[in-house]
Amino acid sequence: MFIVDMRINGNEGLLNDPDLIVVAKDLPKHEDLRFEERKGLYVAENDGYVSYIYKANPAIPDNGFSRRYHQVTMKNGKKISWYGGWSSRASHVNDLFPELIIMDVIFQEPGNRFSLVSGAMEIHRIMSEYRRFLNGNVIGIRRVLDMSTGSRYYTPFKH
Repeated sequence: MFIVDMRINGNEGLLNDPDLIVVAKDLPKHEDLRFEERKGLYVAENDGYVSYIYKANPAIPDNGFSRRYHQVTMKNGKKISWYGGWSSRASHVNDLFPELIIMDVIFQEPGNRFSLVSGAMEIHRIMSEYRRFLNGNVIGIRRVLDMSTGSRYYTPFKH
C-alpha cells in the first residue's frame, strides 16, 4: 500500500466523529490477505492495512451482507467460506487483537473522489505517515472508551 495523501473530514456540524480519508494506491487484494480468527472475528493485517469480518459459525448461513458469499485464506493456508457475516467494528478488533491497535478509516483511490471504501489501519502506520500530508495542520488521534461496553476505539481530531 502506497499512501498518496491523508486528510480529515471533520464532519463539522454533525454528531459523527471525524473521518480520516486515506488516499492510497495498491491496497492489498482480498485474496492476498491471510486471516486469523479469535471468537468468530476474522482479521488480516498487511503493511498497516487491516481487514476484518465477524462470523460466529461459518457452517450456519445468516443474513449479514445480504447473504453475500465470503472466502478467506487463513494464515495456515486453509480456505474458509460462508454466506453472510457481519462487518463488526474496530473497537472489537482492538479488544480481541490488542497487538493491532487500529482505527477505522476511509480509503480513496487517487484521482477518483467517488471511490470511497471503508477499512481500517494500524495506528502506528497512520502516525508514521500523516505528518507528510497535513501542510501545517495539526491533528491528533483520540482514544475513546465506550462506557457501555468497555471497548476502546480511536478517532482523529483537529487541534
